[in-house]
Amino acid sequence: MLIGVLWDAKAPFADLTAYFPGGVAALRTLKSDVMAGLDQESLDGLERSGAAWRTSGTHALIQVRR
Repeated sequence: MLIGVLWDAKAPFADLTAYFPGGVAALRTLKSDVMAGLDQESLDGLERSGAAWRTSGTHALIQVRR
């Protein structure tokens, strides 16, 4: 199990969870630098905001691999 790994924020969620034997859903409030599955446009917009979006708890993700 990989915990606390700093992936490239654009790394596909499906690739990173492929080792699970079934579907995976992640419901996350962002409060750490660990990030994956964002497209370049979203990442650029968040980075330009100047806010501490990775660690402030003001953003959340729902990610699913069937």
